Amino acid sequence: MVGRLCCFSIAGILCGLAVVSASLAAGTDYWYEILNKVPAQTNDNATVPTYKYPYHVGLWLTCYDQDIPDTIPNKELISGNCVLNYDFRSKQIEDFARTSAVCIVLSCGIMLASGVLGMSGCACRRSTPLLLSGIFLYASTLVMLIGMCCFIGRILLEGEPPNIPVAADVTTRYGWSFYLGWASVGLQLLSASMMVGGNRKCSGIKDQVNFI
Repeated sequence: MVGRLCCFSIAGILCGLAVVSASLAAGTDYWYEILNKVPAQTNDNATVPTYKYPYHVGLWLTCYDQDIPDTIPNKELISGNCVLNYDFRSKQIEDFARTSAVCIVLSCGIMLASGVLGMSGCACRRSTPLLLSGIFLYASTLVMLIGMCCFIGRILLEGEPPNIPVAADVTTRYGWSFYLGWASVGLQLLSASMMVGGNRKCSGIKDQVNFI
C-alpha cells in the first residue's frame, strides 16, 4: 500500500492540477490581449485616430474592455461586452480556431478518463489500468499540444484587426489563460511519465492483465 502511494500519489496530484489548469484555460477569455498603453483621447484636430477598442480573446469569446466597434450589433453581445468568435476573416483562421477549442476540450475529457483508470488500478491493485492511464495521459498531452499550436496559428494568421486604426501606443501579448494551457501540457507530460515509468516498480501491485 505504501509503495503504491509513493509511486502514484504524485502522478495523481499532477494529473489533477493538469485538469484544473486546462479547464480554467478553456473557460476563461485571456488567451490573447490587445491593450492600450495610454487611454484613448479624442482630438478634433488629430490626423491619426487612436486605437480605442482594447480587447481580450478566448477560445469561445472576444471581450471588449472599453468601446465596442460599430460593426458589432448589440444583439450579438453576450456576457457584457463579449461576442462569440464566429466572424473570422478567412476559413483557414476559423479552422485553426475551431481545432484549438475542440482539442483542448477533448484533452480534458481524456485526462478525466485517465484519472478514472488510475484510481481503478490503485484500488484493485492491477498494473494494466495504471499503464493505460499513463498512455491516455500521453495522448491527452499530444491533443493539448495540437490545440495550443493551433491557437498560436490562429493569432499569427489574424494579425491586426481589419478596419480599426491602430496607433503606436498599442501592445499585444498572450494572456494568463494561454500560459495555463501550456502549464497543463507540462503537468500532463510529467504525470504520464511517472505513471508509465513507475508502473512496474511499485510494490503491492499485482502484475496481472485481466483487469478489463
